[in-house]
Amino acid sequence: MEKLEWLQANAASNTEHRVEVTNNEKIEPQTLSYTGKRNVTVRLSGTGGGKSIILAGNGSLFTIESGVTLMLDKDITLQGHGKNDAALVRVGNRGVLVVNEGGLITGNTNTIYQRRGIGDGGGGVIVMPNGNLTVAGGEVSGNACQRCSGGGVAVESNGNITMTSGEISGNTGTSGSGVSVSTGGRFTMSGGKVSGNTAPYNGGGVALNGGIFTMTGGEISGNNAGAGGGVGVDDNGIFTMTGGEISGNNAGKGGGVYFLRSLGNLVKTGGVIYGDTVGDINSNRASSSHGHAVLAEHFGRRQTTAGPRNNLDSNKGGVAGGWED
Repeated sequence: MEKLEWLQANAASNTEHRVEVTNNEKIEPQTLSYTGKRNVTVRLSGTGGGKSIILAGNGSLFTIESGVTLMLDKDITLQGHGKNDAALVRVGNRGVLVVNEGGLITGNTNTIYQRRGIGDGGGGVIVMPNGNLTVAGGEVSGNACQRCSGGGVAVESNGNITMTSGEISGNTGTSGSGVSVSTGGRFTMSGGKVSGNTAPYNGGGVALNGGIFTMTGGEISGNNAGAGGGVGVDDNGIFTMTGGEISGNNAGKGGGVYFLRSLGNLVKTGGVIYGDTVGDINSNRASSSHGHAVLAEHFGRRQTTAGPRNNLDSNKGGVAGGWED
C-alpha cells in the first residue's frame, strides 16, 4: 500500500495518521515501525462500503512494534488465508492494536507446530510480552490455530487484552479457542461476547494457561471444549468474576468453568454461571454429568459467594470439591 510506504518516511511522533482504503488490496506482510518516532497512531478505515486488506504470502499481515498503535476503524477487514504460518496480526513489545466497531480480523489459519514456544500461537492475533490489544466493538472471528492455542487471540507472558464490546467468535484452536492467556498475561473483560469457539482440549472460550482473567461484564456463551466449555483454568491461572454471564457452553466436563489441575483459582463475587437444569435455555452442559456449571479437579482452590444454583457438596458426583450443579 502506497500510503503505508509513505508513512515509513513521513510518520510523525504524537500524531494520528488516517489511512483510508478505497479498494480491496492484497499485500505482503508489513512491519509498522518508525525509527526515532514515538506515539505514532495509524488508523485504518474503509471508504465506500467495506474494504479488505488481504494477506499475500505467509507471515503476519501486520507486525506492530514499540511506540505504534494500529487502529482498525469502520468498514475495514484484515483477511488471512488457510495455510499461514503465523497469527494474522502480531502485537510486539509495547505495540498497541485497537479493534473498533466495524473492524474485523478473520480468515487466518496458523498451521505452525508450537515448538519454539513464545510467539508461535494465535490464529487471529498474538499479543507478545508488553503488547496490548483492545477489542472495542470490532470482531476477531473465523480464525484457527491448528496445533497451537488461541485460535482467536493468544496472549503471551506480560501481554494484555482488554475487551469492552465486540466479539471474539467462531475460532478454533487446541485450547483457548477464543482467547488463550499464558503465565503473566492478563485478560480484562467488561463487555462484549466470547462465543461459538471450539477447542478439543481446555477452554472453549477462554483458557488460562497460568494467566489472569478478570471478568466484570460481558458474556461467554455457546463455546465447546473437551473440558471447560466457557473457561478452562490451568497452571496457577486466576479467574476473578464480579459480573457478566457464562452460559450455554458445552464440554466433556466442566461445562461452564473447569479447573484442570491443582491451584487454579476462582474468586467469584458476582455475575452468573448457569447450571444445567431442565428447561434452562441458558444452561452449560457437561456430557460426563460432572460440573455443568463449575468443576474443580485435584483440589483447585475455590472462593465464591455461592447462589442457589451452586452446590459445593464435596462428595457430589464422586469428585471431592466437585462444585457441581
